[in-house]
Amino acid sequence: MELYFEKYCKRYDKLESQQKLVYERNTERKVFTNKDSSSINKTDEQWEQVKKEVVERDMNTCRIYRLLSPIEKREVDSLLNGNPVLKTLDPAHIFGRGSNPELKYVKENIVSLYRLFHTRLDCYQHPITGKPITKEERIIWFEKALGESEFMKLITIKENLRS
Repeated sequence: MELYFEKYCKRYDKLESQQKLVYERNTERKVFTNKDSSSINKTDEQWEQVKKEVVERDMNTCRIYRLLSPIEKREVDSLLNGNPVLKTLDPAHIFGRGSNPELKYVKENIVSLYRLFHTRLDCYQHPITGKPITKEERIIWFEKALGESEFMKLITIKENLRS
């Protein structure tokens, strides 16, 4: 049986040729439910508010793109050029909602990323080169994006919510 993660990564591999289809399919779903059919097709107002606050906090920019050198930015710009789907700003959970549902609405656990970076990091790929990375390297990218002090704050929040 194929895991959702594997399907997601395979779908990403086809993104360049099917980007519009994938984008439309993902935006049609407004809420992830916990097997509660009554919430299908309803907007999660708390999530919408958290997303809005995260985008404002991040000044409507991609946290990783801000960290890049001019050379890296040129490389990324060539990937994003003419591809508005990959340049869409997504709220990205540092610690995933599936394994950390208690962090779903915690703003410190969410950063604004271009869809290209978000998808690559979710598939354990280097956000710029697309080459495979480890779980630890993925966390390092999120730590850089969030900043060391904010990342340590998130770790403390995570530990407190788990205990």
